Amino acid sequence: MNIELNKIDLNLFVVFDAVYVEKNLTRAGDRLGMSQPAVSNALARLRRELKDKLFVKTSQGMQPTALAQQLAVPIQQALGLFNSSLCSVEFDPATSDRVFRLAMTDYGASLLLPELAAHLKALAPNVSIKVQHLTESTIQKSLEAGKIDLAFSSQMRVGAGFYEKTLYRDRFVCLVRMDHPEVGDTIEVDQFVKLYHILYAPQGGHLGVVDRELAKSGLSLKIAVYAPHVLTIPSIIERTDYITTIPERLIRPYLEGRKLRLIEPPVSVPGFDMKQFWHQTTANDAPNKWLRDLIADLCAEFPELPPARRHQ
Repeated sequence: MNIELNKIDLNLFVVFDAVYVEKNLTRAGDRLGMSQPAVSNALARLRRELKDKLFVKTSQGMQPTALAQQLAVPIQQALGLFNSSLCSVEFDPATSDRVFRLAMTDYGASLLLPELAAHLKALAPNVSIKVQHLTESTIQKSLEAGKIDLAFSSQMRVGAGFYEKTLYRDRFVCLVRMDHPEVGDTIEVDQFVKLYHILYAPQGGHLGVVDRELAKSGLSLKIAVYAPHVLTIPSIIERTDYITTIPERLIRPYLEGRKLRLIEPPVSVPGFDMKQFWHQTTANDAPNKWLRDLIADLCAEFPELPPARRHQ
């Protein structure tokens, strides 16, 4: 296809990108501050220029044609590069009033936000952070659509068009009260499964990493409490004979001044890497890059975890 770009209104590609992401003319218009008829007219002009339908109305929304699929990534890259070029000239952390939108769980927020907020107050006092809790299935779409700037996850798997960076590693430990009548410095599997457990379930799940490991031996845990927020867990553990298995970096800040202790789980459970994710459209965006680098530097200062005891 031979296309003369000088004859095409480049604003039409902004409309193309909005329709591609939203798959709906009305939502695309809302995103761009345009009416639905204006979006429809712009799309019709681009269809004539490219001699292709570009998007076909289906029960699943406006689905891209083969040509539209081929054009989508280059258009997003070009728009992202243009946007980042404009931002790079104007961005100054000390004077910026940028609102950064982050997607993270209770776990990520507990570890990252205190340090991040303190540094933002010193380096960028007018910058603010808006935290959203999104499911794994909606994070990627929100990154693509520019609705969030960064996402933080230890489980998300991304494809083409996304970038990721490992921030730190964490592992699982067990938490019990200091004077637990049945648990000493170590615990065996048969004793472990007899106790009642708190399942830290920030995503609302009903199975944890230990459950999946025990299931291999036909064993399961007795869950007394499904806790979506870490703040409730230390208080419950202090007042009961319950036990929980939880990420070590997450729980350590809540141990000070409490009659609680950590022990190794009786089964080997894998640790995990916390990563930050962003989309290619913001890869060269100066404010985003500044924030990504700041967060990576903060996480690099996290203390090393104590060595784990080996299972016999």
